[in-house]
Amino acid sequence: MVDEYALSEARSVTLNFMTIDNPLVTSNEIILGKVKFSIGEDVHVNVERVDIDDEKLNSCWGDCLYRIQLTNPPADMGRFELKVTSC
Repeated sequence: MVDEYALSEARSVTLNFMTIDNPLVTSNEIILGKVKFSIGEDVHVNVERVDIDDEKLNSCWGDCLYRIQLTNPPADMGRFELKVTSC
């Protein structure tokens, strides 16, 4: 998966993903169950637990989700490249 961008000024760009699985993050990989996402070395990864308090959502998703944030360093042009493979 590739996402390229061009901005009017240099700044960081962040992609957000939500998952019910608690991801395992290494220096250049994110592992979710049997799926591995390879990411660039300069991409910063942040994982945040998001508690679900709504009973209707809780019955479908469980008690929490995990937000995965991928952030590139500041630049006026850039790209995210994620390679998805089986573990």
